[in-house]
Amino acid sequence: MVTNVGAAKLAATVSPSRVVTSAITPRIGQVPDQGMPIAPGSAANITVWDPSAQGTLEIDSLAGKSGNSPYLGRRMPGAVRHVLFRGRPTVVDGALA
Repeated sequence: MVTNVGAAKLAATVSPSRVVTSAITPRIGQVPDQGMPIAPGSAANITVWDPSAQGTLEIDSLAGKSGNSPYLGRRMPGAVRHVLFRGRPTVVDGALA
């Protein structure tokens, strides 16, 4: 859950022009508690994306059970740095928590 302190820290570190929320995808998927604005009291489902990062997708970096991807060996733009799902960290500094 986003608290007043958490929302203030996020607002202080992220330019408002760089905050992107997605409300359409959860609506299509009929997930009622997703795609909400970042606000005190809301579910803290937040992804921090670094658009300046680049890397090559290798098989060791796949987190799923499948060992294949059409993107293996390709240079990929950007990187997920942190993910909070319902207030709990699931990715920290680019690694699964």
